[in-house]
Amino acid sequence: WNGSKLQFFVDDTNVGELSDERVKSEIIEVNENLISIAEELEFKQFKLANRDGKISVGVIAQELLKLFEKYNVNPDDFDITYNGQFNLTDETIYHFVNYEQLLILQTLVLKRKVEKQEAKINYIIEKLGIAEEMEELLNG
Repeated sequence: WNGSKLQFFVDDTNVGELSDERVKSEIIEVNENLISIAEELEFKQFKLANRDGKISVGVIAQELLKLFEKYNVNPDDFDITYNGQFNLTDETIYHFVNYEQLLILQTLVLKRKVEKQEAKINYIIEKLGIAEEMEELLNG
């Protein structure tokens, strides 16, 4: 641990994040621009300096920060990116990504796409007049 904030708890039965409504405030729908950022962000494969030459998959923090700028969103307002040291012998400050937060946004992107596809399918089924046949097919 190098001084970064600890964001999870561990006990003898669970590993997780506190999610109780009683400790949350200002609960609102997710910022639409965040969802657009997550939708536009591209994942890459790369070799990371501390992974012994193994290939990792993820995002490039600078590309994510450019998308924040494009959508006029202040990254410091969200728990998605942060800065810190890569190791204690290097004083350079690097960009980090909170993948848990990012993947939640990616899940919202996929959820919305599925909902749009379902609406289109339902419209087509209704227009073709085959709702009963589709219901029987889906229910086996």
